Amino acid sequence: MAGDEERRGPPRRKTFEPVSITIDGCEHRSHLLDLSTHGAKVHCTTVLHVDQQVVLRSPGIVRRASVEWTKPSGSAGLSFNLALPAAAIVAATTKK
Repeated sequence: MAGDEERRGPPRRKTFEPVSITIDGCEHRSHLLDLSTHGAKVHCTTVLHVDQQVVLRSPGIVRRASVEWTKPSGSAGLSFNLALPAAAIVAATTKK
């Protein structure tokens, strides 16, 4: 059985930054918890649903994504439709 890191793919960088998630044209305040080239973990008080299409926005990042999983706590996993460059990940997760 593969470990969590093997299943998750590219390394994720932990962070805690405010972001917005757009669902059906409406913006919702959220927090970015971790980020990789192919996805993100977010916390959102708005209920997200698996397979829902959203747009993640933060300084320097705008990505369409699909919700892959959700938890009752408000955490959700997003899968980007287009890979995020490594430089954008470093910029988004490095404290200024």
